[in-house]
Amino acid sequence: MAFVIAGWVVFRADDFTGAGEMLVGMVGFGGFLGDTKWPLVLAAAAVVSLLGPSTKEFVEEYLRPLPVYGAVFALVAALVVLQVGQGQPQAFIYFQF
Repeated sequence: MAFVIAGWVVFRADDFTGAGEMLVGMVGFGGFLGDTKWPLVLAAAAVVSLLGPSTKEFVEEYLRPLPVYGAVFALVAALVVLQVGQGQPQAFIYFQF
């Protein structure tokens, strides 16, 4: 999987310098926080993920399945499917070569 992702970067980048910078950033050599504009949000998310309930606990306690949830999800999914085909079509990446 890592080989495929690295290959995508090489094909999508404008030049090899940009691809190299992106690959270096993907492995974390751009710094721990990277170029984040909101380090406090990142810190708050880390605290919540460490001290808060697990996803399973959260779902079991707060997201009990109700029919209205299913109906809302189906409506949102239908709207997303209808929006996918709108707009200008994007050229397939390999047509650039």
